[in-house]
Amino acid sequence: MAEETPPTEESQETKEKKSPIGLLMVLSVAIMVLTPIITIVAFRIMTRDVREAVEEPKLEPVEVSLPRLQVNVAEANGTRYAQIDIEMEVSDPTVVPLLTEHEEEDPPSRLKRVMAIIIGITSEKPINSLLSADGKHKLAMEIKDSVNDFLSDKTSGMVTDVYFSGFLIQ
Repeated sequence: MAEETPPTEESQETKEKKSPIGLLMVLSVAIMVLTPIITIVAFRIMTRDVREAVEEPKLEPVEVSLPRLQVNVAEANGTRYAQIDIEMEVSDPTVVPLLTEHEEEDPPSRLKRVMAIIIGITSEKPINSLLSADGKHKLAMEIKDSVNDFLSDKTSGMVTDVYFSGFLIQ
């Protein structure tokens, strides 16, 4: 049988020197392999959160019909008037009760004030500006901005567009 020789000092020193180097090499390979994996997992988690945020249901715009308005037109000395049917598109259904009449006033209707705003804006317009398509578009934008200013402290929703479903000048 072969005799076992006790390890010499030299062989113990080489084992001690090699073990930290081997350990460092194993750690560096592990880091190189795990870094892309961790990056991919983190990226997927972040994009999933973004997709979930994007997929939240969006509120569909709601249309509100205002009562027909008859407004005296500027520079006509009371002989000409505009009869207007207005539709407002609102971004949030919570705005609808503010723009419609209810028998029970909870929440309080702002319809009469909105109509007064529209009458004030329209009555300042000369008849020539109300006859052109560009003038009607500017009137709709001015009404939208004024009503949004009025409703801004009462609700988070807003008027997104104003349509004239009927526009008659006599």
